[in-house]
Amino acid sequence: MKRIFTILCLALACANMGAQDISGGIEAMGFSRIVRSATRAGMAHSGAASVSQRGAFAPFSMVPFQGGVMDASFSFSRWNPQGMPASHFALGAAGLLKGRYGISGSAVYQTGAPEGGFAPSDLHISLGVARGLSEHFSFGFGGHFVSSKLTASDRLSGFALDASVAFRTGGFSALVGLTQLGSASLGDDVYPMASSVTLAVSYGHNFGDHRVEGNVDADFYLARGVIVAGGLQYSWRETAFVRGGYHWASKDAVLPSFATVGAGARVHGVTIDAAFLLGGPLSGTMTFGVGYGF
Repeated sequence: MKRIFTILCLALACANMGAQDISGGIEAMGFSRIVRSATRAGMAHSGAASVSQRGAFAPFSMVPFQGGVMDASFSFSRWNPQGMPASHFALGAAGLLKGRYGISGSAVYQTGAPEGGFAPSDLHISLGVARGLSEHFSFGFGGHFVSSKLTASDRLSGFALDASVAFRTGGFSALVGLTQLGSASLGDDVYPMASSVTLAVSYGHNFGDHRVEGNVDADFYLARGVIVAGGLQYSWRETAFVRGGYHWASKDAVLPSFATVGAGARVHGVTIDAAFLLGGPLSGTMTFGVGYGF
């Protein structure tokens, strides 16, 4: 048991690219709570209830509100470049059938810096479905498989479930749900994952060619820790975007506090986004995304 605990405190810290070592927490798979959408990354990881986000990396219950039939997205992050640098690659897709049934899936692979001939790596695969219950309500449910290669001979793996309800009326939308409720195992030992109750609200308003959207998200982790993120997005003709936000975390949360800025452009269904993380131990992290939707 002592050997396993040592592995989780040291090797898992590398694999999780700053999530575990910064918090000092014992939850496994903290990296799985990193937002992969470059749009939301630019708003300090807020925007879970935003109707302007890409459906591919959105909470499952938001897919019926994505405003299109299909979305495919790719993102790349250079995470924690001043500490334990890592590269994150994410690919996702979402589709809407008959205007009310949604399906989405994504795969994330990330690898840390090699040390002694070994490079820690993580894999996160998600698949979910959603149903629009009415013009205003939708429900989503899905699962996650998450795996961390801790050392050359040790791998931590686990499964988790999501369930959420989303609401939308006019420019206002909200979401409430359980996020990544599950556990991970290493041999005979089982560890809780970074599970939380998620609450999110979003409001956007048009001023002619201009639109301003505000987002506030809160995650209350079941083991310990609270994270509250707030972000703003300005857009011109739904073509050019500027974003910013602040991510506040309690000292024992799975991710630290930081600020972000971001920008993006959308032309003929193709979207390009970039986000930069400022301040705190993860300062300098960059996320870039490209997507296509119709």
